[in-house]
Amino acid sequence: AYQTFGPEQLSVQEADQFVTEQATIGALLGASPLPLTARELSAWVADHPALCASDDQASATAFLRDPPLPLGVKLGYRLLSDAAVSIIPSRITDILGLHPSPARSRIGGSVVSGLRWTLGSSPSWHLALVRAGAPVPSGLFRQPLPPGAAEVLRAADPSSAESPD
Repeated sequence: AYQTFGPEQLSVQEADQFVTEQATIGALLGASPLPLTARELSAWVADHPALCASDDQASATAFLRDPPLPLGVKLGYRLLSDAAVSIIPSRITDILGLHPSPARSRIGGSVVSGLRWTLGSSPSWHLALVRAGAPVPSGLFRQPLPPGAAEVLRAADPSSAESPD
């Protein structure tokens, strides 16, 4: 999804690093097998031998296609949902009975870009950067930090704590 709808594509090394980091978390949770590169992950998802239609899958898909949301929210959700469907491998969309469309992908990309412009980057990401002691890029964060962030910031560096407004 990030490769399609993110602000820029990750390099092969960055994508592999992301998958390796997630595999480390998966290993700690006892998951197996764990693809270690982006290419291996894509192949594992697209070609997984256990994929098949089921009543539970149909129920979950129906819920995701028509969630109990207010109409205005549902319209925006549908644009993003249609965009998400456009990046699912065709074998899986066939099993799910979904019909991806390049036009829906473009519309979804526009919606994501608009949201990114309007909302900025995730305050949770901002907080994660602070917690990890990583540099915080300027100009990316427009939303207030999540509740409890002030305590985390003070613990990380008491001289730079921001108010989470």
